[in-house]
Amino acid sequence: MPHPKTGPSGRIRALLGVPLFLALGLLVLQLLTAGRYGIFCDEMYYVAVSKRLAWGAVDHPPLVDAVTWLSRLLFGDALLGLRLWPALAGAMTVMLTADLARRLGGRHLAQGLAALAILAGPAFLALFGTLSMNAFDILLCTLALQILVRILNRPSPRLWLAFGLVAGIGLENKYTMGVLGLGALAGLLATPARRELRRPWPYLAALIAGLIFLPHVLWQARHDWPVLEFMANAQRYKNQPLSPLGFFGQLALGLNPLTLLLWAPGLIALFARRWRPLGILVAVGLLTYLLGRSKFYYVMPFFPLLLAAGAAWWERRLAGWRPRWPKPALLGAIALTGALLVPYGVPLLSVKAFIRYGDALGLTRHLKLERADRVDLPLHFAYRFGWEEMVDQVAGAYHALPAEDRARCTILASSYNKAAAIDYFGPARGLPPALATQNQYGLWGPGQQSGEVSLCVGFREEVLAKYFAVVERVAAVEHPYAHPNETGYPICVCREPFHSFQVIWPRIRVFI
Repeated sequence: MPHPKTGPSGRIRALLGVPLFLALGLLVLQLLTAGRYGIFCDEMYYVAVSKRLAWGAVDHPPLVDAVTWLSRLLFGDALLGLRLWPALAGAMTVMLTADLARRLGGRHLAQGLAALAILAGPAFLALFGTLSMNAFDILLCTLALQILVRILNRPSPRLWLAFGLVAGIGLENKYTMGVLGLGALAGLLATPARRELRRPWPYLAALIAGLIFLPHVLWQARHDWPVLEFMANAQRYKNQPLSPLGFFGQLALGLNPLTLLLWAPGLIALFARRWRPLGILVAVGLLTYLLGRSKFYYVMPFFPLLLAAGAAWWERRLAGWRPRWPKPALLGAIALTGALLVPYGVPLLSVKAFIRYGDALGLTRHLKLERADRVDLPLHFAYRFGWEEMVDQVAGAYHALPAEDRARCTILASSYNKAAAIDYFGPARGLPPALATQNQYGLWGPGQQSGEVSLCVGFREEVLAKYFAVVERVAAVEHPYAHPNETGYPICVCREPFHSFQVIWPRIRVFI
């Protein structure tokens, strides 16, 4: 059904009530906990890539690097400065979700319930808690879906042009927007809304989005499409394989199990009458990522719409009920479960307390995203530990070298996150920039460094023995809370390479 007839002042008053309070609550919660547990590995990676801005990277389009560059310009490398942007994206998503509920026919209850569902979802909190593509992906896809709702309500050229602009920016952030666009096309073709395709405006919107996205496409083509190798390797070697039941199980836990009461009927409601194109769009998105064996959070940009639709559906169902208790009961149940799950999204507890809390709830083991993940600490927390300690060990080994060796020493890391940590924390410890064989570092290559004396971080000694005549272990990295990929590995000083880095680099470079 169409949204209630209210003037601009009424719409503003509605959104400046509970949704604004909840949006500010999310923002404050994120900023108050931003300094706990340390920096996430990908945040250091984006800092490194932002120092060599280009129209893309092996594993992501350029928007997040541009945001990181801006953050560094304004705040330096301060962690709070980096995390301000995803926190703002989260607050804006709360407001947009409430507005979606209004445009889908909801009044105050629906708008507040939809906004609350974002704040009550630990996966939303986690994604809005660190600088990454995912926070902006959710925001931009939610904005694009809000524009599509407005188009279905009252088509206009201006709205189609806005959709093209948002879609283009979204594609420069993450490829989810491409799936959303294909879903939108399928929804229009399969419903009476196909009449929009008889007008030039959808095609102009596609042209705008394509032109904005084109520089990244050209960058990928110029570098032989490394993203294809990256995605194939991630599915084959890194992502936790899940059955459809496991995928939706993780999704339900990440969103908050009780919000299933919203998004399940929300999906059904979207297949009714004028909103059917949106129902088809969401179905296309869910099936694409489910069949692609992706991580569950890849589909989360579609869920503000589903939560808003479900909230509007509940408001209509409860409108005729004489008892008043169901409304506060529904709100209270979602708020209570959200409060219980908040420590899974933001680091409210000490790490020891969180592990005890997670063991008591018994949920952490069901949230493994990658094959190597811990069972007591989720990925988005585990990858915040151990970085400074590792860099301290590297600095100790580097400064223990004779001055002649130190002057020609190359620091070579086995992964982009180790190299990014060395580049982030290393300058204060007198370390030179690091090389790495993975992802964008792998694409950058070794430059002019031959590796005659190399301080190798994270490689097994038997692997190093294939490339160096002398391999000497000088330290080992251990941390009780770090991700398993980031603990239990050696630091070795290697000499007398069999070949220069320039010769062996194509064999040791990997995109995953």
